[in-house]
Amino acid sequence: MKTASYLLKSKLDQTVFTIAPTSSVFEAVQLMVDKNIGALLVTQGEQVVGIFSERDCARKVTLR
Repeated sequence: MKTASYLLKSKLDQTVFTIAPTSSVFEAVQLMVDKNIGALLVTQGEQVVGIFSERDCARKVTLR
């Protein structure tokens, strides 16, 4: 099984996009659209505190 580290190293663009826990859902979705990605790491300083994905957004919208 390949690790996340291995998969990131195999990509040409190894940029990992992050967002602060205080950011809005709109800001997160806008960044994912701009970068054509499906998830963002939520970071506070240098520490990863969560992940926000398209799936999270889709579930919340569907429930409302």
